[in-house]
Amino acid sequence: GNTAVDLGVELLEIINPEDSILFPEGNLARNIIAQMLDKKAECVCFEVYKNSLPKTINTDYLNKITSNKYDAIIVTSPSSFNNLLLALEGKIAPKELRLFSIGTTTTTEIEIQGIQALSTAKMSNAIGISEAIIEHFTTK
Repeated sequence: GNTAVDLGVELLEIINPEDSILFPEGNLARNIIAQMLDKKAECVCFEVYKNSLPKTINTDYLNKITSNKYDAIIVTSPSSFNNLLLALEGKIAPKELRLFSIGTTTTTEIEIQGIQALSTAKMSNAIGISEAIIEHFTTK
């Protein structure tokens, strides 16, 4: 599988009650896997990085988006989507964005903002997103 739940299910099959599992993660982590495994073994989550908007953003690329000179944007995480919205705030209506999503978690975040992704990858990897893009443009 490709989701946190899929990985959690697979790990539940191989961990033991005496195991102690550490989860280094970012400040935006949802802790899904740790919550699943914590029912069977000790799981400790700890923050090792912060996900934040960079100090500078290439304005040439933002201008391409705001002037509608792009085909689509590939969004690879909920935080990349949210940071994109922050970078574009006041410059373009979010609903005007044409987005491909790497997976269901990212698509859910996109939908919370009232936007419909052009397509969502069935597998959350390069092959999955490539197939979603090809399918979108060949069945259009």
